Amino acid sequence: MRRPIAPLALIVTLIIGVALPAHASVSYTVPTRGAVTVAIYDLHGARVATLLDHAYTMEWDGRATNGATVSSGVYFARIEHASGTRTKKMVMLK
Repeated sequence: MRRPIAPLALIVTLIIGVALPAHASVSYTVPTRGAVTVAIYDLHGARVATLLDHAYTMEWDGRATNGATVSSGVYFARIEHASGTRTKKMVMLK
């Protein structure tokens, strides 16, 4: 009997610190091994950051790929894997 495969999941937790700027913790699970891309997009659909970590939890420090701090607003964390794509909305407030 085959075991069911766990679905693709994406969990985004925003962490607001007093000493540190706001950042987001992005966690995911995938049902099978394979390449995973986790990216952050702005409200207009432009990719502002790609999280380059091979762990199942990544931190986004509120900076774009070019190092510039992003402004307050709505952003989307998107995970892409062979088994599917998931997107979660988050609000960055500073």
